[in-house]
Amino acid sequence: LVQLPGELATLKNLKHLHVKNNALHDLSLPKGLEQLNQLEVINLGGNRFKQFPYQLFRLTNLRESYLGSNQIG
Repeated sequence: LVQLPGELATLKNLKHLHVKNNALHDLSLPKGLEQLNQLEVINLGGNRFKQFPYQLFRLTNLRESYLGSNQIG
């Protein structure tokens, strides 16, 4: 995957999102991602992120985020 679909933001009850080992980059996350208020775990490891995704700061129930094996400096 190089981009996540915008429709992902409509999955209001989503608790776990695992999209590791893809070709996601800094502009790959949908703008409505911060609306996933039930999201507790996100795994974005093994992608091509160069910056920490700012949308994750707005996920109030997020307990675990994995971003290993990216290009974050």
